[in-house]
This record gives sequence, structure tokens and C-alpha cells, in this order.
Amino acid sequence: MFIKVHRPKKNEEGLIVGGSAYVAQSSYDKGVESGYSRQTIIERLGRVAEMSSDRKSGLFLSC
Repeated sequence: MFIKVHRPKKNEEGLIVGGSAYVAQSSYDKGVESGYSRQTIIERLGRVAEMSSDRKSGLFLSC
């Protein structure tokens, strides 16, 4: 599983300080002709307030 950021906004230092995020899981699907991997949303985290440089943790504003 990994954190995926949609429409990331970065500050001057290159850190992500905006956008929306969700936890996704990538899985292998050999039955699909167009591609072999598929991403599935596990949980929506909300807006990104602050995110670490390695993209493994952060602060999120959920509604």
C-alpha cells in the first residue's frame, strides 16, 4: 500500500503542502489486456496539510 496524492501543490522547498490524498493498493491482474497492474483506493485521507519528503506519512484534513 502507498499514499497517492492527486493534484499535489509544492512549496519552495519541494515539499507537498496541498492536494488530496488517499491510500491505494497496487495489484497484479493478468486477465486485463490493456495492462497488468491496477490501483484500488483503500481509504480517502482528505486534503494534504503537510507531507513528509518520503511520502510515507503526513497531516491530512478530512471532512
